[in-house]
Amino acid sequence: MLTFDAPLFAFAGLLAAAGPIIVHLLNRRRFRVVAWGAMEFLREALERHRRSLQFRDLILLILRILAVCLFGIALARPYMQGSLITGVASTGLFLLLCLAAAVAGAAFAVARQSHERWISGVLSMAALGGAVALWGWSASASGGDGLAATAARAPVHAVLVLDNSRSMGVASAAGTRLERAKQMARQFLEELPPESRITLIPAAGSEQPFPLDAFVSKTDASRALDQIALVDAADDVAASLEQAELACQQVSDPETKRVVMLSDLQSERWIEVDWESWGKRLPGLQVAPVSEGGVSNLAIASLELEDGFAGAEAPSRFLARVRAEGLEDAASVDAVLRVDGVTIGSQVLELSEGQTRELEFTHRFDVGGEPGRPQWVTVTLELRPENVAADRLSADNTATILSPVLDSVPVVFVDQYGEAEDLSRGRLGETHALRHLLAPRIADDETPRRLIRVEHVRPEDVTQDLLEAARLVIVAGVESPEGLTPTLRDYVVQGGPLVLFAGGDFDPEAWQRHAWLDGRGILPAPLRSELLGSLPTAAGKLDPFFADFTTLTGRDFRIEGEDPETLSSLFDATPFFQAVQTDLSAAAIQTLAQAETAAWQSELRFLKDQSANTAAAPGVLARDRLRRLEPSWWAWRSPLPIYPATLTAEQIVERERPQVQASFTGSGAPWLVQRRIGRGTVLFFTSGVSSDWNLLRTSGAMYVFHRALFRLMADTLPRRNSIAGDRLTLPQVSGDARWELERPGGRKDPLTPEALDAGVTGLVIRRPVVSGVYTVRGAKSGAAAEVAASVEAPPLALWAVQGPASESELKGSSLSAVRSAMGNSAVRVLSVGEPIRLEGGGRRGERLWKWAILGVLLGLMAEMALLGAPNWRRAAA
Repeated sequence: MLTFDAPLFAFAGLLAAAGPIIVHLLNRRRFRVVAWGAMEFLREALERHRRSLQFRDLILLILRILAVCLFGIALARPYMQGSLITGVASTGLFLLLCLAAAVAGAAFAVARQSHERWISGVLSMAALGGAVALWGWSASASGGDGLAATAARAPVHAVLVLDNSRSMGVASAAGTRLERAKQMARQFLEELPPESRITLIPAAGSEQPFPLDAFVSKTDASRALDQIALVDAADDVAASLEQAELACQQVSDPETKRVVMLSDLQSERWIEVDWESWGKRLPGLQVAPVSEGGVSNLAIASLELEDGFAGAEAPSRFLARVRAEGLEDAASVDAVLRVDGVTIGSQVLELSEGQTRELEFTHRFDVGGEPGRPQWVTVTLELRPENVAADRLSADNTATILSPVLDSVPVVFVDQYGEAEDLSRGRLGETHALRHLLAPRIADDETPRRLIRVEHVRPEDVTQDLLEAARLVIVAGVESPEGLTPTLRDYVVQGGPLVLFAGGDFDPEAWQRHAWLDGRGILPAPLRSELLGSLPTAAGKLDPFFADFTTLTGRDFRIEGEDPETLSSLFDATPFFQAVQTDLSAAAIQTLAQAETAAWQSELRFLKDQSANTAAAPGVLARDRLRRLEPSWWAWRSPLPIYPATLTAEQIVERERPQVQASFTGSGAPWLVQRRIGRGTVLFFTSGVSSDWNLLRTSGAMYVFHRALFRLMADTLPRRNSIAGDRLTLPQVSGDARWELERPGGRKDPLTPEALDAGVTGLVIRRPVVSGVYTVRGAKSGAAAEVAASVEAPPLALWAVQGPASESELKGSSLSAVRSAMGNSAVRVLSVGEPIRLEGGGRRGERLWKWAILGVLLGLMAEMALLGAPNWRRAAA
């Protein structure tokens, strides 16, 4: 919208525009009619030039009227408020109405006939009234943000959002990006009118709670500005805008708001925000970038233990990726890996611009622990660049993870033979290849310990006691699951991973009858009775089919850094002869979703009623139903409810929807179907792995099963590696004891157990925004602290927090991309180094007054040229 800092000048200019008309009319009345015979000879000539003289007078009057109008508009200091298109449209319409008023007024002055004067006068007044009405409407539409009050130096409420994420730590001769942002903020604070209020918001959070209360004193605000420190978390643009809106709502006086976001625009989240909406919710919003373009940086992109966990006295591999960007010349880097503070290896590598190098370290752990439970070991990778100037961000040169080391991992293998397997008699169980894949046996292997403890049984030997401590259950080649389904269902619901294979004696009709149960069994999808393909022994000729690599969407099929063509060749060379067919048609999925939704609505009502009636003991039927929904016999089960009250039936059905992870060529029949049931996951491979259903056991594609099975086992371990900013919880902690948290910097904070869910208490670690190791210990007090002052309590739990890898990608979003994302919104993106504007971010076209003065000068010059043209022609003649 078009509006003015001093609208009275514009109004006065419109009134003063009547001056040239009045002067013209007065000059016309000063002429006297004198009868003179000689003039009769000139009448005919004057009649011919009358029209041209009238047209010249009309042009002169228009120029003079516009000059007066534009001069008044220039003094009024016009600008556009809101979106650019709306501002340009209102400005153009206002100038068009002014031009129409000038033309109609000039026509009124030069008109000879009364009806011409009447028509032009009405048109002039209508155009003038339209211009005034447009200005009034624009002022009322855009004046709600207090711009006129700002022009009068009235107090404002300034909300400053400072990006303090890891990328703001990029250093230069002028300091870090965060220091430059603070300097810009202080300059803006100095310009604020007296009695203004100031609110500061760290966009990436802070370790200590940062209040949203507004500061009255600029000195207090400046001190608080100094307290905003760099953290390793990423900035959340949408959450910061919501906090700014909340801060504006909390402070009602003064009404004028100024919201400014200072950032390096590094996060791609700047492109994803709905700026059109926020431009309306936060009028006058400004974005002040502190830098543009990428800088040279060396960073650790990832660090992980290859299999997710390690075994005691067994070799383990650590895989790391190091990335370089913005380098002008190649950089030499020394990568050092430490385990519990002891250096176990180092490598020197050369990095070029845009290059990513993969590192591999091997280590044999020698730690003890409780059988089946992990011992957490701190592993740290550090980069030491030879040329420090090539690395402008040092915060991402260190990465720390916690590696779980286990004495043994029990895995239950269920097939058609169990311990009765006899290779000499050809009695080969379907799990044979998988057992040797996870727990290989070498003749000269003298290692006393094996990481995977194999429990090989037949279906009838599966009991709850057997599965109580199992980290994984694999069922393959079993003819019928009758009797297995209830126990395995409880195991999966509690979080235990289950992998099902066809092959061997697998009977799809028996599995459909006993394991599908309308979606309430252990099968992830219903089965068809017809098999796909035929076994080589039963066919006259072989008609194999293959896994379609383009459909292998699961994370276990893709290895980062490996050539996709190489991986595809492994599956192209592995024939399948027979597989089970699943029914995953759209109609079947829709029927399943409808039935599951209705069933879960009833189940959730029952759980809600049981939670509300904790005082009364449930009946026998209710206990059985509750035991089926919330079983609690698995050793590694989380104490939190499996189905919390916050979940809806629709959310559960969507979460437990079957997903096809891999398919076969030709028919498109699924090879791998995955489904989440409760807290656990079921993987169903529709072909075997050891029998003559395929040739997988001799193929390099067996790596898929190794990756998938180890990933499933690792998922049963507590989550101890997190990204900065994620909330950490430790359930089932005694509320009578005292606890304290030691943060990476050494500071210790008390922790108080709080309710995590109905009947479950635990510890919550909020704002873990700094990377490093967080340790929870029991706190001593009173006499116990004096007696054991020199003894530190053993840690109850450890977490390793890392900054997100995206914070090391310093190219970020360009100014042009952010401005393009803003579109037609009222948000203003300043240029790098441009000072923050007190008048607000939605204000555009502050230099319109210069164009108005230029219009005045051009009009006067045109008038001089028009008046001097006859003299120039006579002089030329």
